[in-house]
Amino acid sequence: MRVRRFIAADVQSVWRFVSPVSWLRHPTLLVAELSGAGPQLTAASPPLLEMLGLAAEDLPVTPWGDGPQGRLMEQLGSGGVVDLDELSLKTSGGDSIPVRLQGIVTDGVAEVVVSRFTATAAASASAALRELTNRHQLALESAGIGMWDWNIQDNSVHFDARWCEMLGYRQEELAPTYNTWARRVHPEDLDLALQLIQAHVLGESETYEVVHRLRHRDGSWRHILTRGRVVARDGNGGALRFVGAHADVTLERESELQALELVRSRTLFLATMSHEIRTPLHGLLGAIEVMELHDLPEPSRDLLEVMRASGELLMAVVNDALELARTEHEELVVNMEAFDLAALVRHTVDLHREQRASDAVTVRLELLGKVGWVRGDRNRLRQILGNLLGNAIRFTEEGAVVLRVRQVEEQVIFEVNDTGPGIEHVHSIWRPFSLGDSSMARKHSGTGLGLTITRALVEGLGGSIGVVSEVGAGTSFRVELPFAVCSATVSRGPVLEETGRSLNVVVVDDNPVNRMVAVRLLQSLGHVVRSAESGREALVLCAVQDPDVMLLDLHMPGLDGIQTLQALRAQGSSSVALAVTADVSASERGVWTSAGFQGYLGKPFTQQHLRQALAAAFALRPPREPVALG
Repeated sequence: MRVRRFIAADVQSVWRFVSPVSWLRHPTLLVAELSGAGPQLTAASPPLLEMLGLAAEDLPVTPWGDGPQGRLMEQLGSGGVVDLDELSLKTSGGDSIPVRLQGIVTDGVAEVVVSRFTATAAASASAALRELTNRHQLALESAGIGMWDWNIQDNSVHFDARWCEMLGYRQEELAPTYNTWARRVHPEDLDLALQLIQAHVLGESETYEVVHRLRHRDGSWRHILTRGRVVARDGNGGALRFVGAHADVTLERESELQALELVRSRTLFLATMSHEIRTPLHGLLGAIEVMELHDLPEPSRDLLEVMRASGELLMAVVNDALELARTEHEELVVNMEAFDLAALVRHTVDLHREQRASDAVTVRLELLGKVGWVRGDRNRLRQILGNLLGNAIRFTEEGAVVLRVRQVEEQVIFEVNDTGPGIEHVHSIWRPFSLGDSSMARKHSGTGLGLTITRALVEGLGGSIGVVSEVGAGTSFRVELPFAVCSATVSRGPVLEETGRSLNVVVVDDNPVNRMVAVRLLQSLGHVVRSAESGREALVLCAVQDPDVMLLDLHMPGLDGIQTLQALRAQGSSSVALAVTADVSASERGVWTSAGFQGYLGKPFTQQHLRQALAAAFALRPPREPVALG
């Protein structure tokens, strides 16, 4: 986050950045660092080393001679300005040199000017100290940093001018007390800030760091990044002095919040669009399927087939657009499960073999070596292979489309080769809405999103995808995906075979068209069906007789599908519940799974989808004998 990166602009970083300049201007400048053994000399300019008879490789050393070293320890430990005389440094030969130290301490590291203790030297050192102090202040101001210094014993706090200016005040307008800060912290942020302060005061954290809001003089809220630490403790470890810095990160924080709101709005838009487009499409395609169940003259069947093909094409366009939008802003949710890889690729090839436009194109599968059971996301793999095979078949008018699969330990390599026209501008195929040249776009329908989505899915699964193509000869896509090898398992999933037994089913949907389609398709399968247009009506129906299976639309006014299920469970219903929804995103699936649904039907669904969903209900609970309701 940008707010976190701002931490690099703290006082210590700014001060050390300008230190080399100080060394050039003041040849006797050194850096002293507080350690367990006392203040250590960790770096020094060459003239100072020469004066002490030391070499750079001798550092760090503790060069202090006789004198009141306790004051030095105290000032280095408490931070702020160091100004000490009557100290002495020991040379390598054991001689003592009286010196005066003047400088500034930041986070336990002091940059001080060392001068021999004479009247002239003292005046020179004082001038150097003023320059260092001014430069230190300029560095803080340029970094937009305000300082605070809290005396925990009397609860007084020194706020520097920059700290006060951040909130629209002059320094003299704010009382130097703890309450000056506390009463300006946003009520929602105060508890967290106090918890972090207490944790640091008790020694549970190395530093205190938090982003909270402070009220500006004009009534607005400023987002403040603050860092600090206790720099002085008593003999029992109790905190005495707490020093820190503030930086205004309002712009950075607001940018983050706007980005989060954009993601939230986009997610809501996708869910809404998915529902609003899929719902009427479900009515259209479902009504066509119901009509096909009747004995119709051939011309009518031809028209229905045209309507079905057009509806399915529109559904494919909608699915591609929504899938692309999801891959751009949602982290891919991977569903790990064991499956028979050989069976999956065979089924996928068989399905696409039926979709070829001409017998002049052969579609075949080649398993290179042993291909067995693996663990991974089989639905995403099916989508990836479906996109690649679908493209190859669509653009190949004669010849062959071949899927080759090779399993190498924990890696599976897929190659989809075709004898189509080839791709002239290979680099452009990954861009959204790319369909090759204009003649291809006119000749072959589609959105041009399939390969964009495919690459996003492959990379989301931790794999790679590449392509080699020759114009006039064909194209070869290569996908490598990590799949862990596993033992064959006995499937506990739905039993898909027809049982010939009838279920008692309740359909709950506020959309009359979708409700009618679901009822007709269920009745065509021989089930007893009742329907309700609202959650409250469903409660009444299920109170009369608890069904075997409930189909609950999730997005109903009043009681939605989840609330209806909760109310049904409260009144004692033990029916298997299937969520019916036009939003089949990963986030939506998590919602209905945690709500207690045993499965779902994504709109639009077909009679075959219903068979599979109801077979899952058979597996979960044997059906009861239906009761005729008059």
